[in-house]
Amino acid sequence: YSRVLRGERGKLLALVPDLVAWATSYYPAPTAITTELRKRQPPRTGGPLDGGHAPGTLAPHARTVSRRGLPRGDQNVSRSFVVHSQRERILDAVANLTAAEGYAELNVDRIAEQAAVGLNAFYEHFADKEDAFLVAYEVGHAKGLAIVERAFFAEPDWRQGVRAGLAALFEFLATEPSFAHVALIDAMIATPITAERSNIGVGSFARMLVPGVAEAPGQSARAPVTIEAIAGGIFELCLHHALRGDIQELPQMLPSAAYVALAPFIGSEDAAHVAVGADVRRRGTAR
Repeated sequence: YSRVLRGERGKLLALVPDLVAWATSYYPAPTAITTELRKRQPPRTGGPLDGGHAPGTLAPHARTVSRRGLPRGDQNVSRSFVVHSQRERILDAVANLTAAEGYAELNVDRIAEQAAVGLNAFYEHFADKEDAFLVAYEVGHAKGLAIVERAFFAEPDWRQGVRAGLAALFEFLATEPSFAHVALIDAMIATPITAERSNIGVGSFARMLVPGVAEAPGQSARAPVTIEAIAGGIFELCLHHALRGDIQELPQMLPSAAYVALAPFIGSEDAAHVAVGADVRRRGTAR
């Protein structure tokens, strides 16, 4: 899809041999991974700290306050905090309304009403609804990427880092359902600008896979498209859950996603062991 957006349709056929090599690297699937996939995982239950990281859950929940806006006439609240609060509430409104009704139905009046701000206040922050949508996406994406990178770099081993990063990503999306809908569905179809930004956003997470090139001698020539294919596959997995409305179950897919991310670089057996949580470390795997 990214190549189509870049006007590179004519180059797609040349990628077929590399994509075939990538796809066949997963088979036959080792017993460790097939056994794990047959296990029935209990459904995820929300925790008390769910949310609060991305647009959709930035501001205090509406049920904890009588009104989404700040109390009128409070002289102890600084102007800077008022501006910050307005911006968070607007971004929450954008994410929640888009997730519920779609970008096409989103309009500035509804956003302002949901955020408990005036239209003048909205236009002090954003040029129009697309601008507000893009900022909501960027804020949530930056928060998610920071969480994933912290998990990735906390591991001394690249293989375990990839698994930890995926676990962090899936947990983040599962606890931020409105933003997950925006990032996985709406950003791809809202406008050409949002689609381009969404594609770039997926690529930023794929950087975790770059060290895998050193793990796969002789595969450097196909590494770029391999990384694109893996990132696209994991995105489709997330998208599938978002479309079904069960994004909260995404963390259950961690073993499958880790196997998809690692097998083309380190082989199916080692990838399966890492994917199911075994500690498989070899010399040369440190970042």
